[in-house]
Amino acid sequence: MLGLTNAETLRIKAEWEHTGNEAALAKLRFRVGDCLAVKDGPHAGKSGIVGRLLLSHVHAYLIQLAEGDAFRASDAQVERAETG
Repeated sequence: MLGLTNAETLRIKAEWEHTGNEAALAKLRFRVGDCLAVKDGPHAGKSGIVGRLLLSHVHAYLIQLAEGDAFRASDAQVERAETG
């Protein structure tokens, strides 16, 4: 055991977390700043902009509404919003 504060332990932990985040990102279709419409679930019919990605959650998109409120939705619940 190297210890929790050992430099090598911290490096390996950071690499592990980075790899996990990259794997989670690969599963998501949209990124921060994308405009999404919710097609399913309790927020169906709402649309907004992805303000943050919550990579360790099923409902990974934190969607900001124009009114300032925010809610979470999963990748399966959303689609790209029509613009124009």
